[in-house]
Amino acid sequence: MADADDPYVLSLELPEIEQDEVQIEIREDLVTIRAMKRDSRENGSRWRAWPWRRRFAVARSFRLPADADPERLEASFDEGTLTLRIHRSAA
Repeated sequence: MADADDPYVLSLELPEIEQDEVQIEIREDLVTIRAMKRDSRENGSRWRAWPWRRRFAVARSFRLPADADPERLEASFDEGTLTLRIHRSAA
């Protein structure tokens, strides 16, 4: 059972995404997480020898619980996993 002082913890796996490709936006009680991966490579086909680009984007939004404090959100990123710690409000 969680203590009232324990933060909410949310972990998202974002494989092949780098930290600088992740954006976190908070508006009132809505948190939006966006990630975009851009990749440029040379096409290895002998018929089509021009560079190509691949893009991958994902966005997720969720509402904070009523007792969450949006001013006290902490984020960390480690080896493709984004972890959010959302602290509860004092009152």
